[in-house]
Amino acid sequence: MPDRIPTITNRIVVPRIVWHGLFWVAVLVYGLVENWTVSENKYAVLEVYLTKLPVQILIAYFITYFLLPRFLMRGKYIQFIVILLVSAYIVSIGNSYYRVFYAEPKYPAYYRSHTVHSAAMYLSFSKFLMYITSFYTPAAIMGLIKLVRIQHKKERQREAIEKQMLLAEMTFLKNQLNPHFLFNTLNNLYMLTLKASPQAPEVVARLSETLDYMLYRCSDHAVPVLGEVQLIENYLALEKLRINDDVSIHFKAPTNPGTATVAPLIMLSLVENAFKHGVNRSIGKATINIDLQVVESKLIFSVSNTKVPLDDNTPPGIGLKNIRRQLELIYPGKHTLSIDDNTDQYTVALQIILH
Repeated sequence: MPDRIPTITNRIVVPRIVWHGLFWVAVLVYGLVENWTVSENKYAVLEVYLTKLPVQILIAYFITYFLLPRFLMRGKYIQFIVILLVSAYIVSIGNSYYRVFYAEPKYPAYYRSHTVHSAAMYLSFSKFLMYITSFYTPAAIMGLIKLVRIQHKKERQREAIEKQMLLAEMTFLKNQLNPHFLFNTLNNLYMLTLKASPQAPEVVARLSETLDYMLYRCSDHAVPVLGEVQLIENYLALEKLRINDDVSIHFKAPTNPGTATVAPLIMLSLVENAFKHGVNRSIGKATINIDLQVVESKLIFSVSNTKVPLDDNTPPGIGLKNIRRQLELIYPGKHTLSIDDNTDQYTVALQIILH
């Protein structure tokens, strides 16, 4: 049986034309309700607002799907304002003609004031503002919704691109670590085969198990802490086959860390660095201490090793730098990585607030 049964979330997708239709029904109903109780001529209210609605629709779609994308969103602000004001003036004059020659003569009791056809009718700023408010309010609402949707879409696209870039970077960093570990282990195996050591088959077996984990069981962003513990134990076993008895290795880890998960290979990389700089170049007795704790939702991991001064020709390592970058990407603001660099000991302490 599968571990999880996929569930299907039923989501009703409403066509955009339905939303537009509901919007314009709401605009019409609002106008009718606002004037229905204050006017005795209900037929006049109905005809006036039914006549007004097509003009509001035309204005709204003209602004939302022509002016906004062609001018405002392209930074052509002056052209946008000029065209908007000219269109508003044309609508104002057209509505004035409608009232003077049709609506007011037909419904004189409905209109409280009567417009006289004159030159002042074309220059009345108060009527211009009144008509602008009346005819362009739905367009303003629709345009604002359009801009919010566009901004939201751009934000989602930006987040998707950033996520893809972060995933690509994490994959790159992770792939840098895997060959690093593989190179060191193969080098150890090479030395054992030169000596015809009977330990070589055990190295091959443990290496095979380790690669199986790295290739197939740590492809997710987070893996069980228990799997990482077993990986470290396997790595230590490989190193113990190579190094001499002058190296003292201590690994303390919880036997049952529960269901806690952590990003893969980060702890192993810290252990690998300890062997690289604290054992391979050691003089005399070398010591490596590894401690892992999982306390509630926090992982506490530390690695300390004896320190040997590096040669001037020692190339800089990529492990710790990559680990820092991975932690920044995976656990931003939820981790601390501190280094205690003493004369004879080097300690790296990592704390992660687990997801």
